[in-house]
Amino acid sequence: MPALPITRVGPAPVPEGAVPVEVPMRDGVRLAASVHLPDGDGPFPTVLVRLPYDKDGAMAYLPLVARRFTAAGYAVVVQDVRGKFRSGGETMFAVHERDDGHDALDWVVAQPWCDGDVVMWGDSYYGMTALAAAASGHPALRAIAPRVTGTEIGRVFPTPGGATSVEPTMRRAYLAFHMVDRAAYDWPLDWSARPLADQFERFFDELGHRSPSYDADVREPGSLRPPSVEELLDAPPVPTLWTIAWYDNVAAASSWRDVRRLLADARWGPVTWLRVEASDHNNNRLADAPFAVHDQTPAEVERIAAGVTAPAIDFFGHCLRRGGEPPAKVAYEVCRGGWATAAAWPPPEARPLVLHACADTGGLAPVPPESPGSVRWTSDGVDLVPSVASRPFDVVRELHDLAPVAKRPDVVTLDTEPLAAPLVLAGPAEVTGTVRSDQRSTDLFARLLDVTPTGEAWPITHGEVRLAVGAGERGFTIPVLPTAYRLGRGHRLRLHLASTDFPEFLFNTGDGSDAWHAERAAVTTTTVSTGPAGGLALRLSVLPGGTGEDGPATS
Repeated sequence: MPALPITRVGPAPVPEGAVPVEVPMRDGVRLAASVHLPDGDGPFPTVLVRLPYDKDGAMAYLPLVARRFTAAGYAVVVQDVRGKFRSGGETMFAVHERDDGHDALDWVVAQPWCDGDVVMWGDSYYGMTALAAAASGHPALRAIAPRVTGTEIGRVFPTPGGATSVEPTMRRAYLAFHMVDRAAYDWPLDWSARPLADQFERFFDELGHRSPSYDADVREPGSLRPPSVEELLDAPPVPTLWTIAWYDNVAAASSWRDVRRLLADARWGPVTWLRVEASDHNNNRLADAPFAVHDQTPAEVERIAAGVTAPAIDFFGHCLRRGGEPPAKVAYEVCRGGWATAAAWPPPEARPLVLHACADTGGLAPVPPESPGSVRWTSDGVDLVPSVASRPFDVVRELHDLAPVAKRPDVVTLDTEPLAAPLVLAGPAEVTGTVRSDQRSTDLFARLLDVTPTGEAWPITHGEVRLAVGAGERGFTIPVLPTAYRLGRGHRLRLHLASTDFPEFLFNTGDGSDAWHAERAAVTTTTVSTGPAGGLALRLSVLPGGTGEDGPATS
């Protein structure tokens, strides 16, 4: 067997104008940071960013981000977290971020160029480090602006009716790519190979050492985690602008669970603001699709850096009384529409819409069918229903017509009639019904699509559950990720139901055994009932009245 091609990525040079420093932690470990200072005389309010992707590197374009903040009059400290790139200590996912964040804040406020006010910003893992620092209760932390993140990234969690979510594959892959040692690694992971775990073992063997974080997750899945949302709620509230992306594969479920808790809390609710963008985890915007090249160009990265920092600069300015505009409580981008604001999420004016499935017609309609029926599909355990993107972090960048998926025998497709007027979805959704399976355990995946008058099908949102079924029928609820999406006149809303969504989600063996070590998924026949009572239904939140054919959606 040929050697596995492994690319090791080490630290990039410190950017011109930045000052490298080492920041001591309470246990004596020193963490590397780069300090970027604005022009003029200090002291300055300071933005702290703590990340595992190289404080000076291209992956997270932090030198560009720092330039945006310094231009707005902020000092910026970008720090490699413990065990990554130039920082000392062990490389472990999430577990040190509260204490290290607190100690980094201690160091920042003691510097002569800091005026005592510190804010934190960041995407994904480095949004999570902002949440962890807030959970530490440090008094100098004045505001945070976490993006596409959450306290339960990659975890399996309970869903309504005693089910659970389905394990995303990205968590364990992430630990093998980014949490092995100080460097980052890239190698060709083949999702079609079985067992999946063998590829990771081959990588560790060829590298010559293992990832302690990966091994810990294998022993106890999800055991490595940052401070929970409960620990955050116990801390003194910090003004928070939380940004979610409609197409974010990593944080969407976790983000919504956390934000709902924060907004409902008596102390945190008044100081929490929500922003939702039509983009994916890597900040590819739906408005820019389709993309000409697979990877982001330098010009795109410049635009992304400007776009992701501008709302935070306004928010921090408002929180620090430096002239920033007060944010709307909820600002959300309607996919295929425009920006809207609301006093709460979901928008108070949103109304429920229930669409019922009819097995005879393959349709979705506001009126349930008169006669009982069922829809059925069989998954062969080998040819799994493909996920929207081969790189789930880039869903929008890889956006493509999903109409061919409707022809698969392991996918049930249900459509509305063409819409007589535009329809704007705005809020949560769910799919409910009763199910039978010939396996003890089965997965249900629901995906909503926008079908154009010419037949293209574009993804809107999705949801999934893992159910213990056993003999007989059982009820289910698939929580579908919230969305804001405008379907034009003449379009149809489509629902896909399936048992697999791979490689974004781990397949089900059917018998409870570990899929990472399995040769194949279960061969599963699934039957969902339709009919006048308790049949398959799609429950939506929609804005009343629709919108003009070409105008933006407004609330």
